[in-house]
Amino acid sequence: MTGNDTTPGLERYEDRVKAGPGGAMTDEVGVITGDLTVATTLLPDGL
Repeated sequence: MTGNDTTPGLERYEDRVKAGPGGAMTDEVGVITGDLTVATTLLPDGL
């Protein structure tokens, strides 16, 4: 984790990670490599 982490329990969580060997596969654009920002957001229905 980094100093940019948000407090647990908030509606949004974001952190920076580095893709491993071969990159990370996404549905949107295929394989991505290097430094990534991963973010999750709580939807209005709680999911």
